Amino acid sequence: MRGKYIGAAAAIGLTAIAVCGCGEKEKDYDVYFFNGKSEIAESLETVADEYEAETGKKVKVFTVGTSESSETLRSEIKSKAYPTVFASNAIGIEEWKSAGFAMDASEVQNP
Repeated sequence: MRGKYIGAAAAIGLTAIAVCGCGEKEKDYDVYFFNGKSEIAESLETVADEYEAETGKKVKVFTVGTSESSETLRSEIKSKAYPTVFASNAIGIEEWKSAGFAMDASEVQNP
């Protein structure tokens, strides 16, 4: 009787592990840059292309208009595929720092 329970528990566990992987979308990029400034979109695309050529890493640049960028960024941060790099204003950065998505850059130095 005990063997039936162990076998059933193992089957349930393996099924749960298999199901957890379902629905996850594989990323087609290595770096995700969220851009809230449409006026710099072309420049960012150029930089992304140069970075890809130099490193071989695929860059996704996602640009939204300035008026909806905060809400769209919140939505992207909540998703499983949140941005690697994003820009924010001084008020917004406090929100992202407290949530663990941004670091204090006051001591960052350019080498």
